[in-house]
Amino acid sequence: MNRLLTFIIAASLLMGLVLGVLLWSNYLLPPPPSIPDNAKLWRLDDHLLSWEDFQGSIEGSAIAETVATATATGTPLAIPNWLGWTTDSNRAWQAILIFRTVAYFDRNSSYVNFDLLESDPEDVRQLTLVHEQGHFDLAEAGRRQLQREFPKLKGYGKTSREAIEDLLVQLENLMRKMTSRLDQENQLYDHDVNALLSPGDLLVQQAWLKRIQDELNNRSGPLDPAKIQIEGQAITGQPLAASARAHLIFVDGKGQKIEGEANPDGSFIIQIPPEFDPTYPIRGHQEIWFEGTLVAQPAQAITLTQPQLK
Repeated sequence: MNRLLTFIIAASLLMGLVLGVLLWSNYLLPPPPSIPDNAKLWRLDDHLLSWEDFQGSIEGSAIAETVATATATGTPLAIPNWLGWTTDSNRAWQAILIFRTVAYFDRNSSYVNFDLLESDPEDVRQLTLVHEQGHFDLAEAGRRQLQREFPKLKGYGKTSREAIEDLLVQLENLMRKMTSRLDQENQLYDHDVNALLSPGDLLVQQAWLKRIQDELNNRSGPLDPAKIQIEGQAITGQPLAASARAHLIFVDGKGQKIEGEANPDGSFIIQIPPEFDPTYPIRGHQEIWFEGTLVAQPAQAITLTQPQLK
């Protein structure tokens, strides 16, 4: 009975401490970003846009403008090092984040100029809406990236406050990096797809939409080994995450590297120099660049273990 009573008292004290730290942590956390009341949240069963969703005032010369982003709310929780996880006094406390991420479309800020829109043919109007949907889907792809990165955040310190402050610095850096990358990707998307009036623009939009859907489907790598082959003295294929700014890099078993740019539709042909050995296992990955800035980090490289010579 004494042991049971001792256990109950200890458990109660521990729970009280955890709740106290949780409440204090919430006090330290900056106010969560506000989501507009009229926002449309990205959900699997409800994420397709219609022109009725564009309710903002016209503020530019574009036919339509989408305002969509990913954000997060959370509470840091500091855990004391009672169990001897480390002997480092600077890591006596560890802070983790209890979080929720969301991607939303701001109806009140997104607009459509119906006078300009109705002057276009019906098929172009529909393609324009598909293009705006791509911006919303990019926001959801950014949210999923946050969802993968947040569990990696851990703060450490001599006290719970130091651990939480360390965590919040990491959180601020991650959010700034994500926001910058999402803005750059949206700029690159608009830059690549001009007016949807030429066959080239349509091909680029199709490549972009495929890349976005691949990100949403959580494909394992930036390239699909099944769609890459060696034909004569060239490596040819179709990037899984295609873009007009795709830069392909392949490395043979001896460390020799060849590089090349993808075509607007995402396909590529990279000539093989004499020093490159196509019989070795070949590793490859893709990077996306915009105006000299890397906007999509290289994902896990794929390996061609048995390339077929034709």
